Amino acid sequence: SVVESVPNVIIVVGDAGIVTFANANAESVFGYKREEIVGRRVEMLLPERLRGSHGSLRTGYVRHPEARPMGAGRELFAQRKDGVEVPVEVVLSPMRRAGKLFVLVSLVDVTERRRFERETVEQRDELAHLSRVAMLGELSGSLAHELNQPLAAILSNAQAAQRYLARDPPELQALSDILSDIVKNDRR
Repeated sequence: SVVESVPNVIIVVGDAGIVTFANANAESVFGYKREEIVGRRVEMLLPERLRGSHGSLRTGYVRHPEARPMGAGRELFAQRKDGVEVPVEVVLSPMRRAGKLFVLVSLVDVTERRRFERETVEQRDELAHLSRVAMLGELSGSLAHELNQPLAAILSNAQAAQRYLARDPPELQALSDILSDIVKNDRR
């Protein structure tokens, strides 16, 4: 009853790779009835591309059985009856019973966690993008201000120069000062 109440999939596998027990969660995660899992090779629960190499990995584990996570540093997948792959985390624990080795496999479907992690990364990327856009907006505003100020001074001085030229006689000294201001503002 303890094994049935845990939220993980619990499977017991003999040293030859035959499933000897599967809890109710195995049915819900894999879509098989227990009777379809028990008595069959554990590789039936793996994606086709992983089945060939799993036998040698299982044999290596049987030679040096120890409680440990399976596939450390790799993404692991199981396969449902309908062929859909499910990302999983797996912990292996050896057990001896009547002199025989069995492996207690505790498996967790991490589909929702992976989805949440992807969404978190996407949100973080979107936030970084929005931050860059906001900085670009601030920079654009600052640049516009820095450009508008000297351009406005140039326009104002040019208009004043036109007024000095329109006088009779033109005020050439004032006009020379204004042209100097225009050059200075242009350089700025």
